[in-house]
Amino acid sequence: MNWLYYKTGRNILVAIVFHFTAGFFNEIFSTHPDSKIIQTALLLLLALFLMLKERDFFFRREYQE
Repeated sequence: MNWLYYKTGRNILVAIVFHFTAGFFNEIFSTHPDSKIIQTALLLLLALFLMLKERDFFFRREYQE
């Protein structure tokens, strides 16, 4: 969520919409608990990919505003 927030120029609305739609689609499709494990694994892979691709964004020591 932080990556999304900063990459959209600190637009909080994008993070809110992303969070809302993720929760909404989990409820509307009434996913089985086992499918949430798959969803978690996919999100973990996405997070790892983003951390490797945007290494400077996540691991730089100085704070830039």
